[in-house]
Amino acid sequence: MDSTLVQVLDSLDTTLISMKGIDTVSASRLLSAIGDVRCFANPSPVAYASGKNDKQYANQCGNRELNSLFYNLALHVSICKPVCVSC
Repeated sequence: MDSTLVQVLDSLDTTLISMKGIDTVSASRLLSAIGDVRCFANPSPVAYASGKNDKQYANQCGNRELNSLFYNLALHVSICKPVCVSC
């Protein structure tokens, strides 16, 4: 199955697997969850207004699978990344 995933990723001309922490399965899951990138053309915050208050919040209608993938990738990178003592 990995060889099939590698062939598909090669045909899509993606460089995801060159990133630290992303293997062929993670890259395939990311691409399948994202689908058409043009759907993310305007990720603007949602404005709420009530009387004198105007506030902007992040849109909560997100893709739970993508959220989970990004969280797990960030967790993996933060655990595997050595701590910078000079920072």
